[in-house]
Amino acid sequence: MAELIDILHDLVQICCDGEKFYQYAAGKMQSEELREAVSAVGRVRGDLCRDLASLLAAHGERPSDKGTLYGRMHKLYADFRARLSGNPDEIYVDELEEAEDRLLHALEEAMLTVEPPAAREVLRRYMPTARDAHERMRELKRRKARKPPVAASADQEPKDSGSR
Repeated sequence: MAELIDILHDLVQICCDGEKFYQYAAGKMQSEELREAVSAVGRVRGDLCRDLASLLAAHGERPSDKGTLYGRMHKLYADFRARLSGNPDEIYVDELEEAEDRLLHALEEAMLTVEPPAAREVLRRYMPTARDAHERMRELKRRKARKPPVAASADQEPKDSGSR
């Protein structure tokens, strides 16, 4: 059971880091549509954080609210990239999707390694929520990548198409 407690502590921190990052990124987004979508996924991440923290509390444990060094560094890295980018919204979506990857991989690894089997079942019930949030961020990332480039303005010369 000690292994489950350690894993739950790690997962709570990953989830809570993610919730804070989602809130932060939503506040930085220029697109209202993205801001709303990111906020919604952030709320799901927050619910997951609180659910896992409740599991710890049920085992007499108090989860840390400090977050992780990785979470703080990830936020700084995203900010740095966003400042250098012509499209900060796209950078934040990329980084949020990466945060979902991190949670999904942590849950998958925990389900493969944690003992006893009943403990794996506790974690397994969170997989659908984690997968849905990951899929939602992946779709936002795909949608951003598929948007057509901005049309050239009238004062720019058209590019040569190569046909004469």
